[in-house]
Amino acid sequence: RIDAIPGLRVQAAGRRTDLQAYYSYTVLVDPAHLKPGITRTEVMAALQAEGVNANDMWGHVMYRQNLWSVAPDQFRIESCETAENLVYNQAMQMPLQFLMLSEKETAMVADAFEKVMNAYHA
Repeated sequence: RIDAIPGLRVQAAGRRTDLQAYYSYTVLVDPAHLKPGITRTEVMAALQAEGVNANDMWGHVMYRQNLWSVAPDQFRIESCETAENLVYNQAMQMPLQFLMLSEKETAMVADAFEKVMNAYHA
């Protein structure tokens, strides 16, 4: 149901994957599909108000994490635009427990996504 909501895309299994493992579940929101002035931050806050623990778990792309201890002259980043856009503007993550919800609870999460995106979709 979430994948059918305009402006959202759910995490897919890898192309060569028979069995997929997750430590969190990611949903991407396309800012181009949101009303003017609405960002992922407002979408996440609205989802949290509906009881869905959607957040920006990573905070930063890997090479900007506080634990990243590789000296800048020891790695090369040719293009970061896509990764930075995903992490800073699109990715909303739900913790592992999201994948262990009952069918009823999963339906409630989908209801919340539909309600929020109905309000914020352009």
